[in-house]
Amino acid sequence: MPFRQNAPVCGHTRQLWRAGFKVKRNMREPDKGTTDSSFEEKRIRVLCAEDADDLAFMLETLFGFQPDVEVVGRLRDADHLVSEVKRLKPDVLVLDLTMPGVSPLDALAELKTAALDCRVVVHSGRDDSETVRTALARGAHSLVSKGKDFEDVLAAVRSAARG
Repeated sequence: MPFRQNAPVCGHTRQLWRAGFKVKRNMREPDKGTTDSSFEEKRIRVLCAEDADDLAFMLETLFGFQPDVEVVGRLRDADHLVSEVKRLKPDVLVLDLTMPGVSPLDALAELKTAALDCRVVVHSGRDDSETVRTALARGAHSLVSKGKDFEDVLAAVRSAARG
């Protein structure tokens, strides 16, 4: 991974570093001589809605190392969530619940009402039972605590994409 040698290391960086090395050993590329485009078609289109720049960078970097995941965009607030989901057509939305602007939980309910074909993985520091119940009732596929490893977020994204 292209990390600077003397860069400060935080818990998220360590998790990403570990996950990146696991991914690097297991990466699958399409056969060189084939013209089969099914490799590209299987990629999971992900939209990240995260206001914290460092965390969004870590998520985008982790997803970028996956041969089956493609980041199609990033939102720093939930104000235009539904319109951006309509425009970008992601398979999975990774949504933080503590962003400025419109409440992400209200935007999640609006997304459910719009009946768009996008599953939502909530990635939040708020993981109490009431928040989990509310997020699931408003249309989230799953909730992953920000205290978990990035590999858990990746597993939740893949699970959501499968249905």
